[in-house]
Amino acid sequence: MFTPSSVSAESFSFSQRLEEAEASFDGFELLVSTGNIRRVWRVTGTGLSTTSLKLAGDAREWIENGTDESVSCDWRIFRLVEKDTPAVLASARAMVMPREGSISERLQVEIVFQYPTADVEVRYVVWIFPGAEGLRTQLGLRALHEHEDDFWPDYLVDSYAERLSLPVGETARLAVGYYNDTQHRNSISLPMLKEERRSDLLIGAGYEIYDWANLIHLRRDGAGLALIKESHKCVNQEGVDTGAFVLREDGIAVTGLGLRVNGYGDTSEWIRTDDYHEAWANWCVLYEGDEDAGIQAVKSFDRVRFPFDPARDVYLNANTWGSRGSGKWSQEAAEEENVLKEIESCADLGIDVLQIDDGWSMDQEITHLDTDWNPLSYRYPEGWRRVRAAAKAAGVKMGLWFAWTAPLEQMKKNCDEGDFLYLKLDFALLNYRHLVDEFLAKAKAIDLHNQHRGRVNWDLTERSPRIGYFLGREYGHLFVRNTQWVRTGTQRTVHIDYLPEVWLRDAWQYAKHLNLNQIYLTVQNKDRFDPALAGRYSHAYCFAITMMGIPTFFQETHLYIEAARAELRPLIALYKEHRTKILGGYVTPIGNEPSGKSWTGLHCRASETEGYVIVFREIDNQESSAVIDLPMLPEGSYEWTELVNDTVWDLAQKSSRELKCSLPVPGRFLFLHYISLNE
Repeated sequence: MFTPSSVSAESFSFSQRLEEAEASFDGFELLVSTGNIRRVWRVTGTGLSTTSLKLAGDAREWIENGTDESVSCDWRIFRLVEKDTPAVLASARAMVMPREGSISERLQVEIVFQYPTADVEVRYVVWIFPGAEGLRTQLGLRALHEHEDDFWPDYLVDSYAERLSLPVGETARLAVGYYNDTQHRNSISLPMLKEERRSDLLIGAGYEIYDWANLIHLRRDGAGLALIKESHKCVNQEGVDTGAFVLREDGIAVTGLGLRVNGYGDTSEWIRTDDYHEAWANWCVLYEGDEDAGIQAVKSFDRVRFPFDPARDVYLNANTWGSRGSGKWSQEAAEEENVLKEIESCADLGIDVLQIDDGWSMDQEITHLDTDWNPLSYRYPEGWRRVRAAAKAAGVKMGLWFAWTAPLEQMKKNCDEGDFLYLKLDFALLNYRHLVDEFLAKAKAIDLHNQHRGRVNWDLTERSPRIGYFLGREYGHLFVRNTQWVRTGTQRTVHIDYLPEVWLRDAWQYAKHLNLNQIYLTVQNKDRFDPALAGRYSHAYCFAITMMGIPTFFQETHLYIEAARAELRPLIALYKEHRTKILGGYVTPIGNEPSGKSWTGLHCRASETEGYVIVFREIDNQESSAVIDLPMLPEGSYEWTELVNDTVWDLAQKSSRELKCSLPVPGRFLFLHYISLNE
C-alpha cells in the first residue's frame, strides 16, 4: 500500500452520497457505486488500480488480478507516466454536481496525483449517475512547470486511460463501430455499422487490437462488460489520437488519450500549466444476460449521459436545402419569400421546426470566410423581422445554418434577432484536438445562450474528422446524410440520391446500438426523383421510415402537390399523438436487415407495459406474410392496435414474441401499438 510522504493518507478521506449513488475514500481505497454497479480502486505507488468491478449485490467479480502489484495503475502515458513512475497523492474530493443544462445531476469524484520526476500532474475524474448501469471516467493532464520540449504523449498501444485486469481469453467479444462519410455510403451494399464477433481463446502472448471500434462487449458466465470510448472516432476515420481497444489474455486497455493539442504530426506546443488537457473519456457498463441485454445496457447508460428532454427533443424538422440542386440554386431557397412560403407549408403539414440553410448570409459571390454573418440585405431587407413574426404566428420554431467557423457572438446575435433555436453547423474539420474542444465549447455556449431550448446538428456526412457518434450529444443530434434532388442537365450524383430502402437500412443499423431518438432521418419528396427508384414508394411509406428517429424533411415542402399533402397530413398527425412515448422509449431493429426485399421493422419499448412496432414489407419482397420475432418484448398478453386504420388486431400468434404480419401489396407498412393485459 502506497502512502504519500508529505501528508497522511487519511487527510484525503471523504464520503458522499446522491440518492443511491455513493463515493468514499479513506486515502488508500476509493469505492464508488451507482446503486447498480460497484467499482473499487486502491492507491498504488503510481496512481490508482482497479481491484473490484461488479454489479451491486452480485458475487461475480470481473477483476481477477487487482491485487497484483505488477498491474500498478489504470493509466499509462507513454514516456511520461510508466508503471514505475512514482506518484504523490495531491488531492481528493467528491461533490454533487447539479444538472448542467443537458448533463444530468451526478456525483463526481476527482483524485489528483503528481509525478515529480515527469513534472506532470494527472487528474482522474469519475462521474457517478444514480441508478446507472455504468460509470464514466476521464484523465486530465497538466504540466507542473513550463517546458521547452515539444514531445507529446500518444501511442496506439502503450498510452491508455483505462485498463482492467480480467481474463479476456475466456470471454466472447463483440466489437462495434459506425462509419462517417455517410453520403458516400448511399448503397445497400455499403453498411453504416461494422460488427466483429470472436469467442476463440486468447492465449499467451496473443492479442487483439480493434482500432476502428466505438465500443466493445466482453461476455462470460451469463454476464457482460462493455467499454465505450467517448470520442469522435468512426470506423473509417480515426480522428485525433482515438486509439484502440487492446486485448491481451489477462486484461483490456482502452488506448488513445486524445491529449495532443495539435494533432497530425504537429507537436509544437507542450502541455499547458494553467489547466488540464482532458483525455477522451471512457464508459464502463456492466449487465446480466445475453448480447441483447448488453446492447440495452449501453443504450440505457447513453440515455443517462445524453438525457432526453421532451420539451426540446420532440420535433419534426424541415430544411430549405435539398430541392434545387447544389450551390447557388439551393442557396436561393433561403430567400425571404421562399422561407415565408415554407413556414406556411410546415404549419399546414404539422412540421415543428424550419431550418434556413446556406444562402441567408452569403451567395455565390460571398463565401463563409468573408461574410459578416448578417442576413443579406437584398434577401432580407428588414432583417429577421418578417420571418420571426410569420413563424410565431404559424407556431413554427426556427433553425439556422452556420459554417462552423462563424464567430460565437454573431451566432448569438442571429439567434436573438430571429429566435433561432436549432442550428446546423457545417464544414467542420476537426483534425486538431484544440479544434474539437473549441467546437464543443461553442456548442455549449450556444446551448446556454438559448437556455437549453434547442439543438445543434452534428454533421457526419463527410470523410473529414467531425464529432462522430459518441461525443457532444448533450448539445445536439446526429445529421447522418445529405439527400437531395439534382437539377436536370447537371451530372446526377448517386451519392446524394434519395433511396428509401437505404434510409430504412440506415435506421435499422443505427437502432442496433444507438438511441435512434438522437438521429435525423430524412424524408424527401419522392415524386421529384427517379420513378423507377424512389418514385415506386408512397409518401406515407417514406415518412414512416423516419418515425422512430427525428423525421427531417430535407427539402422545400411547399413543392409537395396537394395529393401528397393529403396523404401525409393524417399520418403526421397520428404520429404526433404518439411520438413523445416513441422518442422517450428504446428502439431495436426487428425482422431481417433491410435490403429492398425483406420483411423488416423497428420495435420501440416505450415502457414496461407499452410499445410500438413499425413493420415494412419492402418494395421487392415477394412474400405476402411473415412471422417476426420481438426479442425485447416481455412474455405476456397484449392488446394490439393497428393505428393507421384504428383496428384491434387478432394476432393468433403462438408466442407473445412472435408477430404474425400480412400485407398483400409490397411497399406497405404497419404502424402498431401494444399495451400489456397482464395484471
